[in-house]
Amino acid sequence: KTTQMFYGRQDAFEWIHENISGTYQQNILVLHGERRMGKTSLLYQLLNNPPTPQHICIFFSLELATTDSLGDLLLDLATAIDEEVEKLGLPIPDPLESEFLGSPRRAFQHFFSAVEEALEERRLLIMIDEIDILIAKVQEGVLSPDVFHFMRGLMQHSNKIAFIVTGAYKVREMLKDNQSILFNIAKPYKISYLGEEEARELIIKPVAEFLTYDELVVEKILRVTACHPYFVQYICDSLLKLAQRMR
Repeated sequence: KTTQMFYGRQDAFEWIHENISGTYQQNILVLHGERRMGKTSLLYQLLNNPPTPQHICIFFSLELATTDSLGDLLLDLATAIDEEVEKLGLPIPDPLESEFLGSPRRAFQHFFSAVEEALEERRLLIMIDEIDILIAKVQEGVLSPDVFHFMRGLMQHSNKIAFIVTGAYKVREMLKDNQSILFNIAKPYKISYLGEEEARELIIKPVAEFLTYDELVVEKILRVTACHPYFVQYICDSLLKLAQRMR
């Protein structure tokens, strides 16, 4: 979550900046890739350093949200927006559970109109983590496919909101299917393995004050992991614990 422990992905940040900094952006940006590639970590970095000074980033994890109904989902999203915007001292009404569970779309549109007015020159970047969960709920019939059209509609009718979502297998399948609800509204970017120099930094820099790696060890880690960020971290964590035990 911190900038000190995050390495690489400059190409992804540049792509996001290019596609989010214009006045009108009509696509939902999708960061997709295998699990443990660092997609969530990248969103945390955007919280620390938004794409532009005008953006207020909202981190919204579907693993923690209630997704049993559209009302529950939009209430949780509105609450996340409310909490972040209130930190800036902007006056907006609290989202009311009774209104969201009674008429979720109307309640969210009313809430967002108030947010828009308070934002002035600022813009919201809503970052939805683990969109596969939402896709599964739609496929199971728990939620209507209209939830994605609603997101697109918000973007089309306002230049003050944009979406970045992360996903793995389900979102990748939908991006390939020209009949899917995401096909025409998503702009994808694949988060894959680190570059060799990025992986090298991840091995060496976090522990530079305490450990010195032999160059052959670094090369071995790069080969064994193929620069997969999770496995690099896993091996290095084991080596650090070994060094601590050996004092």
